[in-house]
Amino acid sequence: MAAGALVRHAAGSVVAAIGTLLLLPPLFQGETYRWVKEIGHLLPLTAWEALVRDPARPVLEKYPVAVGEAWAVLGGWAVAGLVLAVLAVRHRDV
Repeated sequence: MAAGALVRHAAGSVVAAIGTLLLLPPLFQGETYRWVKEIGHLLPLTAWEALVRDPARPVLEKYPVAVGEAWAVLGGWAVAGLVLAVLAVRHRDV
């Protein structure tokens, strides 16, 4: 909804959503630098992967995502998208 409200074009909003959800996370998967991994933790795909991980299997990552952090990231994306969409619609469609 937020991408559609901000871009106001169907193809552009689909490209923005796919880019954010699928193409951006591989850029932040490196484990060399902690700051790269921390930025990667703020993306929805990484949060989702942390929530669907089997708790019985050991975590082999150098900087793992906590479950609480994953829920906060997903909630933050939802709230930020809603706020941006409402502000954009109010600003443009008065």
